[in-house]
Amino acid sequence: MSSEQKPQSDHQPSGVASNALLACPFCGHPAKWAGEKGEHFILCSNAHCHMEPVTHSYWTTDEALAAWNTRADSKANITPHAEATEGRR
Repeated sequence: MSSEQKPQSDHQPSGVASNALLACPFCGHPAKWAGEKGEHFILCSNAHCHMEPVTHSYWTTDEALAAWNTRADSKANITPHAEATEGRR
């Protein structure tokens, strides 16, 4: 998503703690709120983040917050590619 497509208004919703947002999972910069008129987005505040993460549009701040703060399980049981493909020749 290019910077022209990102929501432009930056706002902190009332009733939401300023430290409620996790940092960007790709570059580590703070996240920021955006959106207007009942639409809530969260995106990375780093204009140079190569991944340009942004949530979908949500009706509530709780939904947007839950979506942004969701992370993959870092302790997930992941099988390395070499093991998964062993013997498939």
